[in-house]
Amino acid sequence: MQVYGSFPAVRMRRMRRDEFSRRLMREHVLSPTTLIYPVFVIEGKGRTQAVPSMPGVSRYTPDKSRRWRSDV
Repeated sequence: MQVYGSFPAVRMRRMRRDEFSRRLMREHVLSPTTLIYPVFVIEGKGRTQAVPSMPGVSRYTPDKSRRWRSDV
């Protein structure tokens, strides 16, 4: 293998020395507990309206949106 340019022979690791720094620099991990389900609220009572650009997602009136709040 041939190295081109002025690639450093020693990799500086000062950013990874402390646990605090490593937590800041590490890759993010996505899990179901960190996701937020969108609930869209519209004015009125007893209505539900589908969101055309988001299949399976609807807008709800405040009385219908209580169902989502109890699941959380």
